[in-house]
Amino acid sequence: MQRSFSSAVVFTMAILVTGLFAGCGGGGGTSSGGGGTSSTFVPGKWTFSIFSNSGLFGPTAELDMDLDQSGGTISSSNLESVDSVSCGGMHLDSSTGTVSGDKIHLVFSIDSEKITFDATLAPGGTAVGEASLGNWSAEDGPCLGGQHGIFTASLIPALTGTWTGTLSLANVNTMPSVTVMLAEDANFSVSGSMAVTDDPCFSSIAIAPDNLGLSVGSLSSFEMTDGTNVLDFIGSIEGVPPIPLQFDANVTVVSGCTEESGTLNITMGDPPAAMDSSGARNAKAGKQKINPLLLERMKNLMAARRAQLMK
Repeated sequence: MQRSFSSAVVFTMAILVTGLFAGCGGGGGTSSGGGGTSSTFVPGKWTFSIFSNSGLFGPTAELDMDLDQSGGTISSSNLESVDSVSCGGMHLDSSTGTVSGDKIHLVFSIDSEKITFDATLAPGGTAVGEASLGNWSAEDGPCLGGQHGIFTASLIPALTGTWTGTLSLANVNTMPSVTVMLAEDANFSVSGSMAVTDDPCFSSIAIAPDNLGLSVGSLSSFEMTDGTNVLDFIGSIEGVPPIPLQFDANVTVVSGCTEESGTLNITMGDPPAAMDSSGARNAKAGKQKINPLLLERMKNLMAARRAQLMK
């Protein structure tokens, strides 16, 4: 898999093994049941995992977007959309669609190529794929070339809160422990600070007020500094409450320290029970599971966002 998905997506993999494309023939969404529970769409940060009929082993791609809603219309701009599809081009992504009750119809554009999604929302309006899968199809083009298949999608929780975990950095023999305070506003801009223990280079870094980070779907990118050292973080969030949220990020030292790169692995709230003597998460510390294409495209998105703010 190209990254760690939410629990809804992990659950869906079991469905894929037993009968992946049983409902793939129609063009519309399938019923999720749910009785009298409301399935009205909830706008916010969404991540889509698409699975092609051409293969059964893992998702074809991930699409992340911050979906706004106005009446029955939903959309995300090219500063609120990113994809992991392997193809050339600028990858200026955007989306537009409609919602009506528990029905969602969305067209996601990668440059000029369009991918159409239709589904019935799960009860609560925050997921597709908990009880039934949505259908997608792509027009002919260089990215998905007329493919079609099924998809899952879920609303992603905000980063806001206190996180604890570890840094794993090149040229550092220890694994520094961290406490991270993050806040995500209504525009999905990210602010916050990090206290670091047992790192020889820095002990306290923060996001500058004039250089806020950005969340798009399950992805977040932000830069922290102590005035001398500058570190860049690009990561993904996983988990659905009450499961503890986890955030795993690629870390690059932009300037200052000689620590060139590494990973950040943090969990919402108190440290997990499975800790070794250094405070590291045995199962997760040092892992970096984000698709390299998503890393690069989030970098480009942040650069475009900063350029727009400077106008």
